[in-house]
Amino acid sequence: MVEQVAIALLWLVVIWRLPCARRSPIKRSLWWALLWLGLALTTHLPPAIAATDRFAGIANLSGLIFYSLGICSGAALLDWVAAVSPPATAGGMLRFRRPFAAAAIGLLAVLFIAAPCPEAREFVVAAEGDKAAIIAVGTFEVYFGYAMIAASRMLWAAVGKATSRCLNVGVWLMMAGTLAGSLFAVGRCALFVAWMVGLRVPGGNNLALFVTRAPLILAVLLMVLGISVPTVEAGRHNLSKIRNLLALRPLWRELTTAVPGVVLGAPPTLLDDLTGVRYLSIRLLRRTIEIRDAALLLRQYVSCEDWREIRSSLSAAGLRGGDLEAAAQAVWIGFGLRARERGTTPQCGPADLPAHGAAELADEARWLRQVAAARKSAAVRNALAALEQRQGQTPLLSTSSVRH
Repeated sequence: MVEQVAIALLWLVVIWRLPCARRSPIKRSLWWALLWLGLALTTHLPPAIAATDRFAGIANLSGLIFYSLGICSGAALLDWVAAVSPPATAGGMLRFRRPFAAAAIGLLAVLFIAAPCPEAREFVVAAEGDKAAIIAVGTFEVYFGYAMIAASRMLWAAVGKATSRCLNVGVWLMMAGTLAGSLFAVGRCALFVAWMVGLRVPGGNNLALFVTRAPLILAVLLMVLGISVPTVEAGRHNLSKIRNLLALRPLWRELTTAVPGVVLGAPPTLLDDLTGVRYLSIRLLRRTIEIRDAALLLRQYVSCEDWREIRSSLSAAGLRGGDLEAAAQAVWIGFGLRARERGTTPQCGPADLPAHGAAELADEARWLRQVAAARKSAAVRNALAALEQRQGQTPLLSTSSVRH
């Protein structure tokens, strides 16, 4: 049951990671390794073994298919290792991984033909007592084991260098998975050596085969987890960007309606914000830039005296620190919007009026969301009304007030 669950999860990851594999050559190599491994394990399930042998009319043909696909998986894994490793660290087997894989599959086929093929639950069970069959199975184990060990070494070098905690956890899990795969290959090789020299295995061969196969299933589960964990963090970041896009949309619409010249290209619709999952960082960056540019254009309607009045009014309302800065910018935006709506001539506001930009996109989005929230507060409405009253202007309802 555990094996079937592991194989099902492996296939889910293969299907799920297909779009990434199409875009990235490095991810494509790992995807191929998982695909070949999924095919190998699927063909090695008892129903698949029986169906393959019955359809082909060749005893244990499923074993040849399983080990050939396993070698293909190892070769793809070595492709991934070679892609992410410095060229200087590539050994001879890593450089010639594909010719070695082709040679291993060819040798496997020749030994399979040379070995007797008695009916058995699987080819490895029939291999006991026949050296050609043992060498055939051992060929797969050696190549697959080398691929797992090479991947383990590469992942060990990457431990601690990940840019995030989730990515580091993923590296640890992947390394644990490749170590389990290495243990599977080493355990099987030790078993085959015992068969070659005629040693009897404690508990019998069936128990030995089950025990040595368990690390392979564990390897699949760990690698599936290792691939999935970092994508959870990526999904969380993407969800946060979508939330920021939607939260900033009302402020963005209000500003770009008043200052349409800041819009970079065709304005995105609400459906675009809700359903678009690609280029989220670029889209969020565009939104913050357009809001910031519109706010800077509205700055020319606010004088130094107005700015002092705004801050004084908000301070008297009990606002301090970041809340004060966000509310002050909200009043500045509101005052500029109303002045522009009335057709007031800009007075070229002072150059020292703060722009309050942030170095990181997430921080900038968080700040603008704080400004957008402050636009709806009573303190900002009161400060804006007081500023307009001081200038002898009749307060106008803002666009957002009309909507609400």
